[in-house]
Amino acid sequence: MESVATFKVTAASIACNGYAAGKERPQKLLPGRCRAEHYEVPFLPTKDTPVTRRSPRPIAMIIVALAVTACGPKVAPVIGGANPGASGQTASSSAPSTPTATPVPVVVTASIADGATLTANQRIHVNASGGVLGTVTLKAADGSVVADATGVSTWTSPVDLAPGQPFTLEVVTTDSAGTPSTFTRAFTSGPPAHELKTDITPYGDRTVGVAMPITVLLNHDVARTDRAAVEAALTVESDKPFGEGSWAWLSNRELHFRPAEFWPANAHITVHSQLSGVHAGLGIWGTTNRDVTFQTGRAMVLRVNDATHKMTVSIDGAVVRTIPVSLGKTGFETRSGIKVISEKFVQYHMQSATIGVTDKKDPNYYDVVVPYAMRITNSGEFVHGAPWNKLIGKADASHGCTNIPLADAIWLFNRVLMGDPVITTGTNKQMEGWNGLGAEWNYGFSYWKTLSAL
Repeated sequence: MESVATFKVTAASIACNGYAAGKERPQKLLPGRCRAEHYEVPFLPTKDTPVTRRSPRPIAMIIVALAVTACGPKVAPVIGGANPGASGQTASSSAPSTPTATPVPVVVTASIADGATLTANQRIHVNASGGVLGTVTLKAADGSVVADATGVSTWTSPVDLAPGQPFTLEVVTTDSAGTPSTFTRAFTSGPPAHELKTDITPYGDRTVGVAMPITVLLNHDVARTDRAAVEAALTVESDKPFGEGSWAWLSNRELHFRPAEFWPANAHITVHSQLSGVHAGLGIWGTTNRDVTFQTGRAMVLRVNDATHKMTVSIDGAVVRTIPVSLGKTGFETRSGIKVISEKFVQYHMQSATIGVTDKKDPNYYDVVVPYAMRITNSGEFVHGAPWNKLIGKADASHGCTNIPLADAIWLFNRVLMGDPVITTGTNKQMEGWNGLGAEWNYGFSYWKTLSAL
């Protein structure tokens, strides 16, 4: 005979010593044990536990879906429905494992192949599917960052990359499991949409006067926002010191350089144009570097005094000739200020129509070929021979030009250089800062520097 324990089954627990609620279910157990579904707990008979003797019969299993709480320490679960007491062995099982999700990658595509060379104005487009572009970095060959972005699904390269240069595009993404990956493209930028070119004067190997400004003419307009970069790429050096100098922008396409005072005589002056790679506006890039070297000759200066009707010519500070003059009469006054020899002609056809006089009966009408003419303004002033003017050295009788005797005109014509200054004083009309080569000398240097972009 084996022991039979009487115990209760409730929604919360199984008690092995008596019962208070639930249905009495005698079960055949091994001595000293009580059992619920998949768990075995110790059973210790007490004095309150009725024990009877019965004939041997199969042991029944009680299936309980709730946890055992009152039967003592838990032990390993029993697998299957066999009688564990019969064999004295206990089986175990593991909790079912959660399936591991396959990481979802971010797929990156670019509009160019690795190693591509772009065309003019071509832009690169990068897209992400399955996520976002974590970081996008575009670097130049020197490692500097040209453009970057974070956390975007699409990216487009800047519109104006430096032309003909190598770049590296790097995109870092992270898949759904947090694993990073890198996507790269190496490429070379294309040519510029517009190439910035320069015309620099004086031209190389020319010998000019000491008042000759340096002029740079550009083939494209340069906005104020881009002028500093262009100006910084233009530098001037001389084998003789010239003191302070400055560039000035006279228009969107023209800038001049002049020192505070005239150039030193017999100096070699070089303009360095380092515009390659300089961005001068949307689609406008400099692509070439070049140097232009010229030299100044002797320091020849012509000084005209209307009060004395004389011109004094000095070379390197010494007066070498005094020439009588006749300047512009009332209504046609000669300008006072600094003018510069820009052209010279053995003969030059002059017509009064250029000053608004077309009636041949008008006493101011003229149509004449003048000898040994040397231009000093764009508006039409010349120094020239005037053999018909009988008032030279005595009074002002011209229509604005500086008339001199024919012999003096020949002498002067054979000696002057483009860039020699002509300084006129004593008239009641002032020279304009725009009116001819070297007209900028009529600006004070402090004002001149304000026209620089630097």
